[in-house]
Amino acid sequence: MARLDAGELPSLGDPLPPLDEGRLEISPPRDWVVSPRSSRYIVRFQAGEGNPYPTVIVTAQDCPQFKNIDAGNVGAFAKFVASELASAGVKTTVKTGQIGQLIGVMYTRRAKVKDALGGIVDRVFFDTVVAGRRYQFELRSPPETVGLAEPYLLAIVRGTKITGVGELEETLASEENASKPEAKTAPAPASKAPQKPEKETAASQKPEKPAPQAKTPEQKPEQPATAEKSSPASRPEETTAQQTKPASPAQPEQSQPEDGGKKKGKSAEDLLKEVDKLLQ
Repeated sequence: MARLDAGELPSLGDPLPPLDEGRLEISPPRDWVVSPRSSRYIVRFQAGEGNPYPTVIVTAQDCPQFKNIDAGNVGAFAKFVASELASAGVKTTVKTGQIGQLIGVMYTRRAKVKDALGGIVDRVFFDTVVAGRRYQFELRSPPETVGLAEPYLLAIVRGTKITGVGELEETLASEENASKPEAKTAPAPASKAPQKPEKETAASQKPEKPAPQAKTPEQKPEQPATAEKSSPASRPEETTAQQTKPASPAQPEQSQPEDGGKKKGKSAEDLLKEVDKLLQ
């Protein structure tokens, strides 16, 4: 990028309080006067109270077409500004360059002014965009003194610092976070101190738990004992089942002799005797 602020420039005075909602930090040239506030500009500097020229006027407006101007898109921004001027019927040359930390475009135009002096005024502009805001630095001076006044414009732009709203929020957040740990460190040891004895009590309570665990092994042998008891309990049930099954055939045998088992036994013996006799 071509440097538009080469060479020695006039010195600046003390910086003003941040302008444009804290985005803009700017300083007037030394021995220049700050004009009263107005809705037509952010700030205005004049060489003298009784003389309106030379003067530098700074304005800002939102720019949806560009977010930030850098070396990559400054050419597109120059074409955009040139088209604006052409649509307004202004024939001029738009050149790109860098002043201080700002990259933008510079151009000139002439206008007729209606004031006590009357006449023609040369207007020198430097435009840039930062965080979606288009900042325009304008020098107004009679044509015969514009060459002497232009270094003041370059000095003002070079000393200007523009910060986006997002960057401002980040810096504020970082400052708050830097202050928060200081506040947290004070109560932190107080909260940790009571927690340590709690952990010790928890550790002291842990040995108390094996006590019920020791009782459980005493109960475990009781369980096999119950198993042994249950096994014999089940065995007699099997024996009783076996006993009950033969009991059913045994009972009729016992009932038969009650009715007349003796007769059936004698007849059988008689039959055997008769068979023995026949065999002989």
